[in-house]
Parts: sequence; C-alpha cells; structure tokens
Amino acid sequence: MPHVVVGGDNPDAYAICDAIEQKGLGDGLPVVFCTTPHEVVGSLSRAEVALFVLNFEQAGLTNFELACRLRESPAGAETPILLPEVDALGDLEGTLGKHVGVVAYPVDPEDVAAQAVALIKAAALRKPAAASAPAAAPAPALPSAASAGSPGGPVPPGPAGAAG
Repeated sequence: MPHVVVGGDNPDAYAICDAIEQKGLGDGLPVVFCTTPHEVVGSLSRAEVALFVLNFEQAGLTNFELACRLRESPAGAETPILLPEVDALGDLEGTLGKHVGVVAYPVDPEDVAAQAVALIKAAALRKPAAASAPAAAPAPALPSAASAGSPGGPVPPGPAGAAG
C-alpha cells in the first residue's frame, strides 16, 4: 500500500505529520515519520511512496539536496515532494521536476496537510488505474556526515549554486 513519508528533525515536522494524519488524505494512506535522511531514502525500497514531505533543519543535507537524492532513484523520480519553508518554487521545478510543492514560512501544519492532499490527488490523476508499479530500485546511498570533509555534511553532485 502506498504511504506518505514525512521527514524531519524538529517540532514543526512532528506537527506536520500529525496534521497530515488527521486530514486522512482521503484514501487512508498511512503516514510514516522519518527522523533522518537515511530513513527517508530507505523508504523508497520498502514500499510505494505517494508523497515526500521534507522538513529537516539539522540533518547535514538541506531539504533540497535530499530531494535531489530522491529524484536520482527510479522509484523517486516521479514521486511528489513537498518542501515546507520554501518561499517559492523558483527553479526547483527545473531541477526536481514538476511534481514539487512548497509552503512558505511561517509554516502552518494545516496548510502543509492541504498541499499534501492536493499533490497526492494530482499524482493519482497522472497514473493510469490499471498500471502496475515497477519494482522499487535500490535507493541511492547517502554518505555519512563523518566521511564528508565539511561541518555542514555531504554536498551532493548537482547544479552549482542550487539553494533549498
């Protein structure tokens, strides 16, 4: 069964997870809360993900960098991604694809939940009803913060100057 993955390491992320669970998302999709980027990336190999909501503050990777990692996997290439605390889509669509949503700061968990519902409904309209999901590809590995030579953590390859 598809599920929603909420990733975060702060009180706002917990509130967002609760708001999405309370919304019910129409189809009763389960919500999985992940506290590390590794858990988020690993979720791609466990089951079909209907939506990623990324709200990390201290994870070593920015939410944008994590979203880029998710897009590297065939299983995450078309999965909608919601980025709270981003003021505008800007060039995110050019880098991450069209299935991206943002909620400007300050984040209201109810606004995030409403945007989550909208992204999931839009994704459902794009998928043919009879199409079977392809087998999940292995998720791209995330280097550990200890192996990255910088205090901010690893920096993934990608467009220079991309901000999240």
